[in-house]
Amino acid sequence: MTLSLTEKAVGDIVDKFEIKDQDHINMMKSCQENFETSPKWSELCIRWEEKRAMVVRQEFALEKFLAFQTDGDIWDWMNKDYQETNDMIKTIENTKKHYNYESIKYVDSPFLL
Repeated sequence: MTLSLTEKAVGDIVDKFEIKDQDHINMMKSCQENFETSPKWSELCIRWEEKRAMVVRQEFALEKFLAFQTDGDIWDWMNKDYQETNDMIKTIENTKKHYNYESIKYVDSPFLL
């Protein structure tokens, strides 16, 4: 399940924190995510009062992305495999093989989660 930052969500945040800076509001609206292609990533906006704001992109290593699955076909498959192996590391390795993730090349970066 992915949670997108919708116009309503941004509006609620703007109202709750009384954000007036239009550039900060636009930055929040610009945040995107991509969990479909490699490498998987998500963006978030960080604000320091009215002084400063930035958008940060987080890239996810495949193993971490798989470890945090909470629904969908991949989660269903992993849940069944985990019941058999009782070992999450083994389940992640089995999932990579089952979905042919072994062929995916990820950027080797110290900034990957």
